[in-house]
Amino acid sequence: MLILHAPGDKTVSIEHATMIFHAASHPKSFISLDKADHLITSKADADFIADVVGAWSMHYIDNHRA
Repeated sequence: MLILHAPGDKTVSIEHATMIFHAASHPKSFISLDKADHLITSKADADFIADVVGAWSMHYIDNHRA
């Protein structure tokens, strides 16, 4: 599970996101998006997230193929 969360998110609190992360089984990662909003309205944030999700996913896809 990959959780991406902005500490200033007013929709999902950092406490709730952390609780979900701790309850999840591995593999899991938590990435803090310092200035992003809940809907990821910034293109720069969206581009960064796309890169992170792609790289994170490929790690597990590549390991599954091996």
